Amino acid sequence: MEDIVLSVIYALVPMLETPHGSPVQADEVRTTLNVSAEELAPHLQSLQEGKLIDVSSCRDCVSLTHSGVLRVEWLCRQPFDSRSSPRLPDLGKPSA
Repeated sequence: MEDIVLSVIYALVPMLETPHGSPVQADEVRTTLNVSAEELAPHLQSLQEGKLIDVSSCRDCVSLTHSGVLRVEWLCRQPFDSRSSPRLPDLGKPSA
């Protein structure tokens, strides 16, 4: 799920701006993913701990770090194989 969140943040960055220099409003990320703040929070925390994003709680926005940009670029280079692609988790149900 963290890779999906990273990709959404990257996609929301305005064109012609460097992703790691452009904060994105957290509510835009939540709306795009159709999840609540409570569902998104652990994924943002994990990405922040991995130094892939910066989170500004006072402005409620997130931005990709250089490492986060590299991660998204790496993901984009991976071949798509529908047989092995992970299914998106159903965030409405607790995982077993």
